[in-house]
Amino acid sequence: MIAGGSYVRGSSIYRSVLGFRSNIAAGSVVSESVILGDVKIGAGCTIKRAIIDKNVEIAPGTVIGEDLELDAKRFHVSPGGVVVIKKGTKVGF
Repeated sequence: MIAGGSYVRGSSIYRSVLGFRSNIAAGSVVSESVILGDVKIGAGCTIKRAIIDKNVEIAPGTVIGEDLELDAKRFHVSPGGVVVIKKGTKVGF
């Protein structure tokens, strides 16, 4: 499901919800995730099983949701393996 004002360029979105004004750059893969509003995901990113709050920016080439031990050092990871990124976070810069 993709909300109005979102911009998806040459990316794959699977079983996910994209909030308003989400911007997904080319070559990214988003799966089983909830992306809230005003999120910018750079080119070539992989996002799996994540909840990303508003106003988050993710640098090109960033991988989230594949190595949960690494993700737990930077973000909250639920017992079920869902990565949660809080509002206003800049990832990979």
